[in-house]
Amino acid sequence: MAGSSKEGRLTRILFVSGTVPPAPCGVGDYTFRLAQSLARIDNAETAILTGVTAAIPEGARDVPIFPILNSWKLSQVFRVIRFLKFWKPHVVHVQYPTQGYGRGWLPYIVPLTARFMGVRSVQTWHEGFGRRHTGRLILLLSADSRKIVVRGNFLDCVDPRLRWVLKFCKLSFIANASAIPRASCSKDELLDERRLLLQGQRRLIVFFGFLYPPKGVELLFEIADPVKDHVVIAGPAEKDSSYLAMLKAAAAKPEWQGKVTFTGFVSPERASVLLAASDAVILPFRQGGGPWNTSIHSASLNGCFVITTSKDRTGYDESSNVFYSRPDDIAEMRRALALHCQQRDNFIVDQAGPCDDWDIIARKHYLHYQELVAFDS
Repeated sequence: MAGSSKEGRLTRILFVSGTVPPAPCGVGDYTFRLAQSLARIDNAETAILTGVTAAIPEGARDVPIFPILNSWKLSQVFRVIRFLKFWKPHVVHVQYPTQGYGRGWLPYIVPLTARFMGVRSVQTWHEGFGRRHTGRLILLLSADSRKIVVRGNFLDCVDPRLRWVLKFCKLSFIANASAIPRASCSKDELLDERRLLLQGQRRLIVFFGFLYPPKGVELLFEIADPVKDHVVIAGPAEKDSSYLAMLKAAAAKPEWQGKVTFTGFVSPERASVLLAASDAVILPFRQGGGPWNTSIHSASLNGCFVITTSKDRTGYDESSNVFYSRPDDIAEMRRALALHCQQRDNFIVDQAGPCDDWDIIARKHYLHYQELVAFDS
């Protein structure tokens, strides 16, 4: 799909995101991967507009990063206007929300600003809206934008008192994909990594993602078996996080001493190695997971057995090697670990290039962009 020949004029897509890799933000990872994949399509040119604190990620040669915004306050709108005049995008694509935005209102007026300047816009909503988000939602709906969601059940994530507003809004669903690559190391290297991580235990259990209460990370200490398991918790926590302190206190209990490793934030490449070396990845989300969770995609891409939660389905899916439990059902997840988790004897490594999921996602987005640009031809 990528690199295919197409007729048509150049389409310049400017992404707006509060973060870009290597900052620990799933939406920032999503934005960069999408921009990279789009840049491989003929007649597509991409760039990312972000804040001054953003670090330039590796592999950004095909995707220029413009870290020019001092903050995400409304006062920065004049910088946005000047940049739109300079770069002259055909489409501005804003991601909501990202960690970098904080409480700033600027991202929510960017689509209106772009339209005022004659530039089409697209919005991607990664999370739902609560009642406290009413003002921001009104601004987003006021813009003549294409709306994309990454959750098939998006309305379930919206406060019931706001759902009626969205019934008049067309939402286009485009699924998410892994934010990290497949492990690019040999089987022997993975075996060595695994031996180091196990520290004498028999099974390697991994949690991968951000550390905060809705993730249910503390449940790992009840699901996993301290007699045989070593648990790796890979992911960042908020600064001075009381939740991280609670997790470390649980790991210091006598039965778990020396059997838990906290890695903090790791690069996508390092994360892929941890996943590929594991016997099981446990993602016990308190509110249920689904196809929108990049952690699930990342684990599956690296051939992992995954235990996660869902409000829509239960049981073992052999085709994806994922077991779905009811949220907070510790006994069910413990049984799944005992029944379906076998000591790893096969490893998936990246010998055939990256997964093409992002090329498919990019193509679906590009069709939206082409339609919008055609309106103004």
